[in-house]
Amino acid sequence: MSVPTNQEMLDACNTAIKSILDKGGNKSYTIGNRTFQSHELTQLMALREQLRKEIASSNDTTTYAKFDNPS
Repeated sequence: MSVPTNQEMLDACNTAIKSILDKGGNKSYTIGNRTFQSHELTQLMALREQLRKEIASSNDTTTYAKFDNPS
């Protein structure tokens, strides 16, 4: 199994956020004596923002030029 790319992680994060919103927000579930909670929406949104910044910085295509004084 390969490590997911930032874009794949961003896609998964967006899917998770959509899923939580479709279900009406954060949910918790109890099975027997154990309680499980879905990822908090605020944490997913912060992760999404971080991934977006990392993707944007890795796509930086700034080109620099040096101009000499023509004589």
